[in-house]
Amino acid sequence: MLVGLSVGIPACSSAKADAAKTTGVLTGQLAEGTPREKLWSVPLLYRNPANPYLQELTFQGQLQLQYAYGSDDAGQYGSGEMPDENTWGNIDVRRFRLGMKALMFNSLKFHSLLDLYPDFSTEVYKGIAEAYLAYSVREAFTLGVGKTEVKFTREMEISSREILPFERSQLVNLFYSGELSGAWISGKGIAGGWLYELGSYSNDITREFTVFGGGTVVLSKVVYNYTHSSGFDFAQAELHYQH
Repeated sequence: MLVGLSVGIPACSSAKADAAKTTGVLTGQLAEGTPREKLWSVPLLYRNPANPYLQELTFQGQLQLQYAYGSDDAGQYGSGEMPDENTWGNIDVRRFRLGMKALMFNSLKFHSLLDLYPDFSTEVYKGIAEAYLAYSVREAFTLGVGKTEVKFTREMEISSREILPFERSQLVNLFYSGELSGAWISGKGIAGGWLYELGSYSNDITREFTVFGGGTVVLSKVVYNYTHSSGFDFAQAELHYQH
């Protein structure tokens, strides 16, 4: 059994908010609409498209839980056998993260997620999962720098908040680089459907940012999205190269 909960609002949207109206918990203005829409707008701390410096500030979090139990001739087994620092009782806490994201100057995005220990027995802070800045004035070009998850293969591109299987495939996991520090450029919406990405990352998995002691990972992508001409909900051809 897998249960997941993800809290947050995309940095460029809010539920039924008036584009000319200042909203957010810090201003005392929740989203208009049903009680559910009001509840899910709580993580939106501030939104004002007319502010030239800070357009949006949002709290975000991620909680993913997993429980398993089985038995055979050798005895019982399951998620309760995981280390205490990764569990709530017999429940495996796959991801427990809190962070912030913001849109500034209408072109600079900030994104952060901190890993937390679920048991709180010795300490709370576990490390930085992601923390980066991304600058973009148009869809065709974005420049990012910081620590992020290196997404090689389409399976890794699908967020853990949205992917349907309990686990990603073992083959994909063999090529998983982790959350690394580096810089990248990307763009989309080119000539009707082309996308690209090119990034260089320090190949050392650390608690926070890199110490530049493990070489370099290079990831490049060329993608063509042909959804509009396919008749499908989503259709995309991708070529990925990772070294």
